Amino acid sequence: FGFCIYDNIDDSAFGDSAAFAHRHPFYEIVFIEDADGAHIIDYTAYDDLKNVVFLISPGQVHYWKNVTRAKGIPIYFQEEFLFQSSISVSSVWEIQLFKEMVEMPAIYMDEDFAQTMRAVCRMMLKEYESKSPDYAQVLRACLNILLIYFHRRHREIAHQGIERTPGM
Repeated sequence: FGFCIYDNIDDSAFGDSAAFAHRHPFYEIVFIEDADGAHIIDYTAYDDLKNVVFLISPGQVHYWKNVTRAKGIPIYFQEEFLFQSSISVSSVWEIQLFKEMVEMPAIYMDEDFAQTMRAVCRMMLKEYESKSPDYAQVLRACLNILLIYFHRRHREIAHQGIERTPGM
């Protein structure tokens, strides 16, 4: 199927392999509402874990350090999942977003932006759990919406030069 979403990040942040550096063969979007500890990506520590999304490309090294509580939503998908629909034309540049963000994979969000992203994630969770007819198409559309918004935010940050550095 190539797509998975969970209603809580606990399994991802506290799983057996979470505390050890590891790689995935798929894309990962980690939307964190609030957490303690740090998320280490390519050996850079991100310890400001409030209203942040991490876009992790296949092969990037990451792990969680000293996390005792975490609230958020992890989304995992394979590139092929996006390209299985008529809306896949825009997916080419959305995958490019992950490539652009390899050096700095965090997007920090203000509360309004975070609320919008939470709403889309809740819709995705509902579709994923219900498995209603054509739910995969709804998931692809929502995933495209997330990626478009993240791409827009990434461009705004880059244009304004307000990129936050790790540990801030």
